[in-house]
Amino acid sequence: RLFNTFPNDPMRGLQWHVDSGDSADVELTAAWDTALGDTGTVIGIMDTGVDLGHPNLASKIWTNWTEWSGLPGVDDDGNGFVDDVHGVDAANQTGNPFDVAGHGTRVAGVIGGVGNNGLGGVGVAHEAHDSPGPRASRPPTQRPGTVTAVKRGAPRR
Repeated sequence: RLFNTFPNDPMRGLQWHVDSGDSADVELTAAWDTALGDTGTVIGIMDTGVDLGHPNLASKIWTNWTEWSGLPGVDDDGNGFVDDVHGVDAANQTGNPFDVAGHGTRVAGVIGGVGNNGLGGVGVAHEAHDSPGPRASRPPTQRPGTVTAVKRGAPRR
């Protein structure tokens, strides 16, 4: 056993996908014996955006350091999005990936929410970083966001 596989997050027991004791889960506690995610891994969340201030996500949000240290109102990294410090909204072509519906925040939490902080639930890969956006205007219409994510270095599968 490499890690403490039972995070202290109070809502972990309500997360059926972690370890529900039947075949409906993904046996995360066993997987966490091997790996917790990698801090060098960035996971692109293509959904309704992400609440950048969420207590289980804020410390995990990817930062575009070129834009962060650049000039306000300028596309410092030349990717077509101005001030995209923490992701993009591909539907509206902006650098503001704030969640407009709450779904993207929940998805980001399931994937990479902080573990062992005594708050809420725990993410599957709770050591990885989340990159909010590209946000799609409608879930089935995610092609523009997918293209943007690949251009930004997301892995191609």
